[in-house]
Amino acid sequence: MRWDLPELTEDAMTSYLRVTCGGVHATQAWGEGSDAFPRAVVYVSDTGPLSEDEEWSDYRELILTIAVQTEAAPELSTSGEVISTIRERHARAVSAVCDAVFVSDLNARLVAQDIPAIAFSRAKMETTARGVEVSPDGVPHLVTTLTGMVIAEPVTGS
Repeated sequence: MRWDLPELTEDAMTSYLRVTCGGVHATQAWGEGSDAFPRAVVYVSDTGPLSEDEEWSDYRELILTIAVQTEAAPELSTSGEVISTIRERHARAVSAVCDAVFVSDLNARLVAQDIPAIAFSRAKMETTARGVEVSPDGVPHLVTTLTGMVIAEPVTGS
């Protein structure tokens, strides 16, 4: 039995975002990710069986979250002129990620990442929420959080 479904799910989504979202740095939460902005931080927050009758080795429901983060600084030209505002930069990053994950065939796209030891049977992103977070060094970041659900099963023998 494998207990790393959250990590495998994060790996699959991060791999997919890296292929489809040019200009957005995709990384797994708690991984060796990039500090570059804008970025998409992928993490699984909760897991559980699909019903009370299912065993731990059966398909699991995983809550998948993607935090699209943009540092609160405009994009500047070499001469210091504003190329795009903070809001424009963030909107572009969020649009790129949303275009990639709010699709009817997200499950097939995750399967295509060919992550061993996991089988996906459903993937659907459902909600977004916006906010501002302040880093420990006091720098504000615009954050749009996308939340969805994945159903997956560990593949035995992997």
